Amino acid sequence: MSNNQIVTIQLPKEDSDREGIIIPRQNSHQFVISQFTNSPADERGRKLGAKLQILRGHRRQADYLARLRKL
Repeated sequence: MSNNQIVTIQLPKEDSDREGIIIPRQNSHQFVISQFTNSPADERGRKLGAKLQILRGHRRQADYLARLRKL
């Protein structure tokens, strides 16, 4: 799969309906986080988005510290 391709997934909605969401190959993690964070009618999704953003920050910090240890 090349870097320019996209991945399509189906996300279930609460009413058992399904909506196709196209997730870009580049910046896919941030895309998913912002989909949750910017969900106007889904408080649970916004909370999940906020927690994913915190987790992403912790991961970046851990990667940074691991690189410093190799210096």
